[in-house]
Amino acid sequence: TAPELHPVFGWTVARQVDEMWRQMDRPQDFVICEYGAGSGALVLSLLEGLVVLGSPLAQALTYDPIDLPAQRAFLEARLDAAGHGERLLKAPDVARRGSITGVVLANEFLDALPVHRVVVNDGELREIYVDWGKDGFLAVAGEPSTDELKQWFLDSGITLEEGQQAEVNLALLAWVDVVASELDRGFVLAIDYGAEPADLYGATRITGTLRAFAGQHVSGDVLRGVGRRDITAHVDFGALERGARTAGLDVLGRRRLNEFLVAAGLDDAYAAA
Repeated sequence: TAPELHPVFGWTVARQVDEMWRQMDRPQDFVICEYGAGSGALVLSLLEGLVVLGSPLAQALTYDPIDLPAQRAFLEARLDAAGHGERLLKAPDVARRGSITGVVLANEFLDALPVHRVVVNDGELREIYVDWGKDGFLAVAGEPSTDELKQWFLDSGITLEEGQQAEVNLALLAWVDVVASELDRGFVLAIDYGAEPADLYGATRITGTLRAFAGQHVSGDVLRGVGRRDITAHVDFGALERGARTAGLDVLGRRRLNEFLVAAGLDDAYAAA
């Protein structure tokens, strides 16, 4: 993905984070909390970008990566090898609630959260469950597991067509609540695949957006190759914004990634490298 393809992505995000830090009057204790930290490619290129920029933030920040234990251990080793681990890393058991002054980063994290799948059968919203048959996993429709699934579409002003499938990312709303409780002062920067409700649940997406990826291949059959492929679903940006406001966050804006990168200084970041 973007941080893995070229470090200029992280160099440019560094310029945005530096601007956020300066807008906050350069707090001494500034945390970058990254959800889905992965290989650490983003934070390493971000640090490099801050150094090239000559920003004092490069020496002022601490880093709190949120990921699976095995992935965090790999990330810690990589940061140690780069000479950043001891100075940069926060303890994994740090009490984050209400404690973060800084920036929460979520790059391609929200689209990987678990989702509920739904379908309209005979005019009724049904949930698609996973069952087991003689040929392996199979999808079966049943009663919705929670009334929140119907409320999701009511809040979006969306009526699904007969036979239409869609995804409901209730975990997204839970994540926003957690982030709002953790953030004392600062910003949230979420970068992901997604769309407005009218597009996401429109006629061109009659089977939803849930897809399985392996290498350069994509498939709508997510029940095959389980455990060997990445499964993602597009983010409902309307639901994300509603959830953010409900949780007490201000929504400052949204831009396409190419527009954001250019506005944040992509050309200058590349020229300075």
